Amino acid sequence: MAIGIGHVCVDCRTWMMPLKNDIVVLETFEDGRDYKLWSADLGICPKCKRRMIYGFGASCITEHYMEGFRETKELYIKAGILFTVDGCPNGMVKWDRRTN
Repeated sequence: MAIGIGHVCVDCRTWMMPLKNDIVVLETFEDGRDYKLWSADLGICPKCKRRMIYGFGASCITEHYMEGFRETKELYIKAGILFTVDGCPNGMVKWDRRTN
């Protein structure tokens, strides 16, 4: 049996389960200004209830400088599916070489 693509909670050693597909993530600049809107999925660990956003689209929905950005953002806020991520992606945290 193949595992396939999935996401695992490291603490609970169990598969993350889909909680909500097709959410929207607002990525911000490091100073908190709006940057991009992304489509993604929200998962949850069935044991510890830790949530994780994953499955981002290959390209963003819209960017801060594009026409209609604010209106699009407001629609997602009203729909209750907008999550904000603080700052652009940072570099990898140094791994301690442990898996368990």
